[in-house]
Amino acid sequence: MCGIIGCVGNRRKSLQEAYRFVSHGQIYIEARGPDRSQIINLPANVASIGMATLSINNPSQHYGPYCSTNRRYVLTYNGEIYNGRDLCQRFDIWLSPIENDAHLLLKLFEKVGTKCLPYINGMFAFAILDTQLNRLTLAVDKHSQKPLYWTKSQNLLAFSSVYTALAQLNTEDQSFSDEFLEFENFVGGRTPSSGIHKLKGGTFAEYTPADDRLRIAEYSKVGSPQAGTNVADSLVSAAGRLATSLPSALLLSGGIDSAILAALLRPNVAVTVSFDEHDAYSEEVKAREICDAFGIEHVVIKPDSTKLLTNIDDITRRLQFPIGNASVFPEYVIYEELAKRGIRVCYSGLGADEFFLGYERMRLFVAKIAGKTPAVADNYLPLQQHLNSIYDPQVSPGENYLRLLARNPSAKLSHVAIPEELNSVDQLSELMTWIETEFSLPGLLRTTDALSGSFGIEVRAPYLDDEVIAAAGQLQLWDKLDVDNGTKLPLRRLAANLGVPMSVTHDLVKRGFAAPYGMWLGTQSKARGIFDRSVFLSALIESHQRLNYPVAA
Repeated sequence: MCGIIGCVGNRRKSLQEAYRFVSHGQIYIEARGPDRSQIINLPANVASIGMATLSINNPSQHYGPYCSTNRRYVLTYNGEIYNGRDLCQRFDIWLSPIENDAHLLLKLFEKVGTKCLPYINGMFAFAILDTQLNRLTLAVDKHSQKPLYWTKSQNLLAFSSVYTALAQLNTEDQSFSDEFLEFENFVGGRTPSSGIHKLKGGTFAEYTPADDRLRIAEYSKVGSPQAGTNVADSLVSAAGRLATSLPSALLLSGGIDSAILAALLRPNVAVTVSFDEHDAYSEEVKAREICDAFGIEHVVIKPDSTKLLTNIDDITRRLQFPIGNASVFPEYVIYEELAKRGIRVCYSGLGADEFFLGYERMRLFVAKIAGKTPAVADNYLPLQQHLNSIYDPQVSPGENYLRLLARNPSAKLSHVAIPEELNSVDQLSELMTWIETEFSLPGLLRTTDALSGSFGIEVRAPYLDDEVIAAAGQLQLWDKLDVDNGTKLPLRRLAANLGVPMSVTHDLVKRGFAAPYGMWLGTQSKARGIFDRSVFLSALIESHQRLNYPVAA
């Protein structure tokens, strides 16, 4: 986890503006890289490149930005490459013991340029300036686990891993589209500002200042796994790639996904957020059983509504711009606790539900199409009723699933382009995964990155490893989900084989990271004087509007 920022101009008079943007913008990225911040100014290229470094693998290594040995390339980089050894073998590259992922990227670009991108297994966002051709390349990983925002005027292009850093250049009014109100998230690379954009996962951009030309292109998606690779083997392999020798933590919900990570990674601590208001928001007991089974220290945090109210302004500033995600508050208190403990690496189960069909809405949707009546837990009855009310057999499966995912039941979703080859009953598994990864997962990833990064913590998600995703892609719908027997079937089998307690493997009710916001905002909490709904929401909106001053990124 690092913070990156930079600016490249196409006129000499842009030089001072580029210097000023990066020097002033460093304050927005310093929390992401607390070890050291540095800037490289390149007058001949009308460019300024900055980086704030968080050292994970080797604190004695060089700090960024980085330069190639021939000084042609300048790189600012955020993330981790998990298959560095494989890349070195594939492209015949040698790294010294003191060189890191950034040096590998530089050497890859020297050899093959952007052609290396499809082969990189990891999470990353980087900018690399070819000083000889005066060409800037921006790139992010296949799912944009590490974000990269950019804005462009006639005179320059600026970028940063932090949205608020660009707000000082782009002062257009923020607005919230119908799409945001439908999905409570900005999708497709959009942000609150029409002049600030987010690079989509699996894409790269090339900017040539000489002709002021910006080109954005997709690079190849996740490749096929090695023959015979199954889910269990791929997760064991991924755990080995993502493991760290530093003290580490696990976001432990008490469910299948995080239980498997506990068994495979054995972090120093596992952190659970529990709320006493209602059993539906507490998995403390199951989480404790998991920790006992694998000898992991268990930390339980029990925040209340007063904690949320006290910290709401800080939370919204760290988020940078609004998002609808029930895990915002639980994640915030977890990263706050880990920062106090000096832990820099944390593992998360992000991606498991999307690629192994773990959401309850997926099971109910499949049951609806199959004409079955599934058993439904009490806390999911409203979801079942919602599905029944919005489902239209006259429209495509994709539009029906989008209606289920959208927060506005009357939303007009005809503008959403679903790949034709996926939009059929025969492709339900691929269809649901595609919609989730396009409209829901990016918001979850942005929440995690913004909050963890603001506390100087790197979050690693083994279920988003290329090999794991490819193994999941080999499975059919009924290999992953059974209307009567639950979701994520291959993960349940793996969990049982790893010794995860039966109370977890046999529990079919998904809870995850959420907080009882509804109860806190409802009449019960209001009667206790904790919240006044109108005052709370007004304060929340006002907080999000104050984005153009230095904040913890």
